Amino acid sequence: MERMFGALLVGLAASPALAQDVLVVAPEEFREAASDWTRHREAQGRKVAFRAPGTDPAAVVRAVHKESGGALRFVLLLGDVDRVPCGYVPVDATAKWESDTRIATDAPFADPDADGTPDLAVGRVPAGSAAEARTLLARSLAYESDRDFSGWRRRMNVIAGTGGFGVLQDAAIEQMTKQFLTQHVPPGVVVTATYGNPISAWCPAPATFAETALSRFDEGSLVLAYVGHGSPGELDSVRFGKQTFPIFGPEQAARVDVRHGAPLAVFVACSTGKFDGERDCLAETLLRRPRGPVAVIASSRVSTPYSNGVLSKEMLEVLWRDRAPTAGEALLAIRRRLLSNDLDESRKRIEALAANFYDKDPARREADRREHVSLYNLLGDPCLRLGRPAELPLEAPDAAEAGGRVEVSGTSPFAGRAVIEVARRRDAMVPIGPRKTPEEWRAVYERANRQEVAQETVDVPAGAFRAAVTVPADAKPGAYCVRVFVEGKDGCALGGRDLEVRAAAPSPPAPPPPPPGDGR
Repeated sequence: MERMFGALLVGLAASPALAQDVLVVAPEEFREAASDWTRHREAQGRKVAFRAPGTDPAAVVRAVHKESGGALRFVLLLGDVDRVPCGYVPVDATAKWESDTRIATDAPFADPDADGTPDLAVGRVPAGSAAEARTLLARSLAYESDRDFSGWRRRMNVIAGTGGFGVLQDAAIEQMTKQFLTQHVPPGVVVTATYGNPISAWCPAPATFAETALSRFDEGSLVLAYVGHGSPGELDSVRFGKQTFPIFGPEQAARVDVRHGAPLAVFVACSTGKFDGERDCLAETLLRRPRGPVAVIASSRVSTPYSNGVLSKEMLEVLWRDRAPTAGEALLAIRRRLLSNDLDESRKRIEALAANFYDKDPARREADRREHVSLYNLLGDPCLRLGRPAELPLEAPDAAEAGGRVEVSGTSPFAGRAVIEVARRRDAMVPIGPRKTPEEWRAVYERANRQEVAQETVDVPAGAFRAAVTVPADAKPGAYCVRVFVEGKDGCALGGRDLEVRAAAPSPPAPPPPPPGDGR
């Protein structure tokens, strides 16, 4: 009996239901600063372990992973690199562009079995003191308890610089980006674009670009993504004639003040996440803003256009199609997808473009992607639950005539105010027209980002609903979408469907007038 009872106790101790699934690696003096965060996570059903980093934090992670019986899923590195040392791997694929010989990375903490494939969701809160640790962790708790269910939750703001790789390459990258934003982001999501190419309708007046980018930060969004060139402290510039203007630099970073809806920021760019530098990198500066992004994914060293393209595409899939629940699981899924050789049509297009313009050898491209698993890190809470809307499956027609009504139906998980819209597809052409004054530049930019062509608002109950919206009579035939966003006091929900708008059928000819009478 004693032997049986002892075996039962051993089994319970190793049970995933009782084992740690979250590990906090931090100096002992940070334990109290993490107490509110720990209680919050445990109220969500997590079991949190706390360990000091020692001289080898990766060994600490391996030990706890073994103790947990493989139940460990999340690792929070609570402290900057002086408090919780990062890992380093040699620079290889990017050596021709990177002066440093080592990549600073937290990726080794995600791979406790050291098989080269990450298994754990890892994030670093780069606090230099216990007080700062408490402040930064409180941001996660405030984000998850936010009762503002307005439109920021369905918005993704994209800021982009030009590649500068040549006319053909840049044109191909731009076209591919439009396709990915159309194909891999559900139609209900509102996507804004702020593009540093002065010939684009999505470019504000170049002299105002940085302030426009700052306004995109401050308006709030579920995701804010930058794609382009970068450095540890700033992003690229807009080139207009013989002048250059900043896209986003230290002066703007120091003023970020998100009104509501702190975004998950993703910088697909070189070195913006150099978290082991002597000075704070751009990602750290933004994370430390009192009302800055809630978490940041960024590269710690030079990254390449090829792997950045793969990462961008996979990021869209992970965040919007796969709906990764947390920031840490989002990066974990992106890392695993970077290693995958299973190619969908979009990845095949990237590989074909890279073979023509970057490197013909698939093995070298695979090594390049593997290096980017180490380059990109999460600065923020890996357990952070992303505040995206609930899914709202819709029934709607596939096509409608200009001037006709589009009826939609669905089942909303929340009662609230529903906005029903007909919107342009993201790859639709936008006419530019004259842009000689800042006001004309702004008008074109705003028109390019105003996707909806029709909108109606109705109250809907929790449960089944029906609603309708009228397609404008002057809508040009082509590809559109119909989308519904429900905002309630208990949550929000989002759905969308592709819609083809057809030319209105011509009215039947009027009947001929009766022949003139004979007067009788």
